[in-house]
Formats: sequence, C-alpha cells, structure tokens
Amino acid sequence: MIARRVFTISALFVLMLGAPVAHALTEGPYNFDIVNGEAVITNFDRYYSGVLAITNTLGGCPVTAISDSAFFERAISAVIIPETVISIGPGPFVDCGNLTNISVKTDNPNYSATNGVLFDKNCTSLIQYPPGLNGGYEIPYGVTVICQDAFQHCCYLTEVTMPSTVTDIGDRAFLACFALTNAPFSSGLIRIGDSAFYFTGMTLLNIPDSVTSIGDNAFQYCDSLSSVSIGNSVTNIGWGAFYDCTSLTSVSIPDSVTSIGDYAFNNCSSLPSVTIGNSVTSIGNYAFVGCESLTSVLFTGDAPSIKSNAFYSTPATLYYLPAYASSWPSIFDVLPTLCWNPTVQPGAAFGFAADHFGFNISGTTNIPVKVEATTNLASAVWQPVTNATLNSSGLLSVSDPASSSLPARFYRIVFP
Repeated sequence: MIARRVFTISALFVLMLGAPVAHALTEGPYNFDIVNGEAVITNFDRYYSGVLAITNTLGGCPVTAISDSAFFERAISAVIIPETVISIGPGPFVDCGNLTNISVKTDNPNYSATNGVLFDKNCTSLIQYPPGLNGGYEIPYGVTVICQDAFQHCCYLTEVTMPSTVTDIGDRAFLACFALTNAPFSSGLIRIGDSAFYFTGMTLLNIPDSVTSIGDNAFQYCDSLSSVSIGNSVTNIGWGAFYDCTSLTSVSIPDSVTSIGDYAFNNCSSLPSVTIGNSVTSIGNYAFVGCESLTSVLFTGDAPSIKSNAFYSTPATLYYLPAYASSWPSIFDVLPTLCWNPTVQPGAAFGFAADHFGFNISGTTNIPVKVEATTNLASAVWQPVTNATLNSSGLLSVSDPASSSLPARFYRIVFP
C-alpha cells in the first residue's frame, strides 16, 4: 500500500511560521518550488506538445504536487502523473485543447482513488485516471468530489464514467468540453455545480433522485440536449440552468422542485410542453421566454409566484388540475388558463366493437390529451394510441385497433 500524506491545519500553520520557505527553481521544462523537501510543479514549457510523462523527482526531491494552472494552455495530448503526486490545484490542465487522456502511473494493484490526485485544494477526495480510454475518463470508485475547473476546456473529452461514490460535481468542472456527449450521473450524486456542463455536447440527461440542486448555468448552451429527466429530490433549478438548449424537446419538473430560476429554460425553442410539479412556488424572470414551440404547460399545484414575463412571447396555454382550480385566474402572466380534467366515460362507446377496443374521453373544451397503452403493467412499457385535443363539445373518441390481437391491454391518459 502506498503511504498517504495527510496535511492538517496545524501543520500548515507551522509551515507558515517556521518551516523552510519555497525556492523557485528550474529543471528541464519544469519550474518548481521545494517545500519541506518535496517538489511542487508551478509551471511548464509553453511550447511542449504531445504525450507527457511527468517526472517523479525534481531537484533531487519527490514531486508531490502540481500547482494551479501549471499546464495552462499547453498542447499536451496525454498526461501520465507519477504516483508520488498527491495534490493538484484547481484547473491544472485548463485550456489544454488537445488533451485526451490523463493517467496515474502505478504497478501497485492496491492503488486506489484515495492515493490519487487532488483536483482542488479545498476538496477532500482524490482522483485517479487509468490509461487507454481513447477520449474518455473513468473516475474510480471511492472518489466523492469532481472539483471546480477539473476538466475545463478539454475539447476532445467524449465520455466520463462516474462511480456511485461521486456526490459533488464542482463549478465549471466540464465547462466547454464541446465533445462530451455522455456523462452518466452516479446514483449518489447530490450537487451539480454552477456551469458544470456549460457548452458541452450532452444529448440526454437522467438526473438521479439523489440530486438536490442544479446550479446556475449548469447546462447552458448544451444545444444537442434533447431530453431531461429531473430526479425527485431536486428543490431548485438554478439561474439559466438550461438556457439556450435549443434541441430540448422533453422535460418534466417533479414535485420536489420549489423554485425555477431566472432564465432557467430561456430560448429552449424546440420545447413543446412541460409539466411543473405541485411544490413550485416561484418562477423567475424570463424563465421560459423564447420557447417559441411551447404550446402547453401543466401546473399540478397552486398558482405560483411569477416574476416579470416568465412566459413572455410563448404561445402557451397554462393548464391546472381540478383540485387547485380556486387559485387559478382565467389569465395568468398574460396567458390563458384552462382546467385539465380528462375523464373516461362509461357507456355504449366503451368496449369492443368492429374488432377494436374504444372509449370516449370528456372534459374541458380544447384541452390536449395523450392516450397510451401497455400489455404488461409490471414492465410499464407504454405505447402511444392517440395524441389529440377534446373537441368543441369537450369530447374525444379513442379507438385502438391493435387491441383485437392482444390477450390484455391497459390504458392511461397523460399530459402531452
């Protein structure tokens, strides 16, 4: 087992008062300091390019740390970090546009994340990167924090695999990783920091139930993002969290959310509809402005407090459930409101006729409904039957020809 160094507050205090001071030195392409007999890399040859295996000794001392921005804007394609390194400042590889791989060199089979690389001086977790991932990084089990600026501007990074131990993705951690399309979130993730995935190539998001906060601008300018599933513990969607996600077509805001920040979904121009959970009490300024395809919004609770022009310029109708009708006016934030109350009607139209199963739905005139069906409630694989609006009499006839060849068929009505 590789020895682990632990730095305490008292040790740092002694260092400030009485330990030997750092000495600025140069060796080969490295600038470094020596502190307490250990080398700290502070800068590196700006003209270097290609693969870099960082030395494990400088000035006759073991290299144990890499300082903030030490390799800023270098044309490095891959980095091998020696196992002696136990601390790296925030953003050491920021704007290394050619970087595709970071690895920790070790032959020790017991080498673990807790012997790896610290990506922020304020973080309590250590990170190790195995080699040979061809543009992807696998963060090992045991890591709890991916720290601020850790991968910022790693333009060739395509995929990140996170273990269940990761609880926090720091501010700007993957900012401007343009090629990053896939970063499955761990089941233990709690926080997604400000601008964590700003301007990335993410396409689908499944935010787990463990997450409680989505930071400001977290997914801003993710213009390939088409679908977002937000877990049932998120309470706040930050300022501009999904700003300018122009390909977004599907998002549902769960009952756990209490506030939607200013500009949260601004200019999500492909979003056709959204369901807003029953705990939302406030929606920020211009939260849905520029959502030019947004025609329907279902609120499942009382009318929230809305700041100026939350839905300005959208063609949406706002729908509410019958149980909350008393809190909803006919016009809300300059948009019309309607009670969404579809009900299946018993009667002669209900049942099999002419080799199909059918039924009628009644409710408020012109409300939209989607009818789905499945053959197995346990598997919950639902197939569309119809997507339509109730007519001027508040009726919709549903016919399902596929039912005639099936032993069982279950139906449900959902908001489109």
